[in-house]
Amino acid sequence: MIDLKNKKNLLIMTLGVLVLVVIILIIFAFKNSFPGINKSANTPQGFRGQIINDEVKIPSTTTISPNAGEVVERGEYNIKLQPQSEQDKVIILKAKISLKGAYVLAKPNADIWAKDNKLVFIKSNGALGLDGAASSWQLVFDSLSKKRNYEIIIEADKIISEKEINSNAKGFDLPNNWYDDSEAIATFMHLPQFTQDTMSSISFYYNQTAKSWAYGLATDNGNKTTSMWVK
Repeated sequence: MIDLKNKKNLLIMTLGVLVLVVIILIIFAFKNSFPGINKSANTPQGFRGQIINDEVKIPSTTTISPNAGEVVERGEYNIKLQPQSEQDKVIILKAKISLKGAYVLAKPNADIWAKDNKLVFIKSNGALGLDGAASSWQLVFDSLSKKRNYEIIIEADKIISEKEINSNAKGFDLPNNWYDDSEAIATFMHLPQFTQDTMSSISFYYNQTAKSWAYGLATDNGNKTTSMWVK
């Protein structure tokens, strides 16, 4: 009877160990599905660069100044414009759409708000990648009939906030040859003077003095803003 009891205990312990091993294997196999694991299905195996999974913040906007688009706030992440090694490269998990893609997504909602809406500006509201995609975008529209502005916030590829704002920063017609922010960034990626520079945010705005749309890119570790005109 004693031997039988010991064999039972040994069998139970063995089964317990096997179950534990199976659980551990399952956790490792599906670790990308667990919160807090900063990995992506699109992340190359053995990637040694930076993986960004930033928390998107909704701005507490109460008013929009006439030249708000020209002010390019510094972003939280400085991305090397001309990566020299894999360590300089960045994958932004929430970056799904470009600046122009954000406009396409937001425009139908702006049309519902006011048929006569015009764009005031678009700004990156989170980490910005070299491909022009950002984890979040802020778009502001103007309506002459409503005499108000309208703010739309996008996270990844979804609208997460929209509200009317009691200010009247003027919007303008978009240029016919409007190229996307990826092309603007690509220009800086090939200029020798930006070899050591970084970027952290971008803005697409209308300059009333020059009567032209422009891209403003926060460069050089946030110390300056570099602009490109879009005639």
